[in-house]
Amino acid sequence: MTNGSFLTTTRQQTIIGISLLLFVLACATPCLEMSQKSDPVWYGLRILVLGWMGFLAGQFAWFANPFWVIGLCLLAFRKWSAAAIVSGLSLLFALNTLVMFVMPLPADESNVNKTYLVQFRIGFYLWLASLAMPFVKACVMRNQSRLKHDPSQWGTRSQTPYLH
Repeated sequence: MTNGSFLTTTRQQTIIGISLLLFVLACATPCLEMSQKSDPVWYGLRILVLGWMGFLAGQFAWFANPFWVIGLCLLAFRKWSAAAIVSGLSLLFALNTLVMFVMPLPADESNVNKTYLVQFRIGFYLWLASLAMPFVKACVMRNQSRLKHDPSQWGTRSQTPYLH
């Protein structure tokens, strides 16, 4: 492939593409199974569209999505440290989903009925994988770039370059 070819891709572009594909698959598949009888399975697209309102009920996991997008952009621009931090924040926000096992969410407009998370479905795991990919790639690239720029770190186990 030539340098100017539109088919030329880098590894981070591949990671970004796979992460986007996993996110789209997460939107198209069931993500959460709730305790309410009328509508127990929530698909990813529904959660993506309505999830921003979760902060009204103390649920902040939806806010992992904007951090994920910012992390992807930072990864594309080779800002490894910033991408690792922002993607890590994305994963931390995503962990807030676990609270739904014990914290009730309103199941109707009048807040009379409550619903709890019963189990995760495949879409949730696809979503987590899409969030984790930029984080892992940024951490690996950050450590590789530090090793490349500091030859004194090569082959030493006593000094870890990521703690400097």
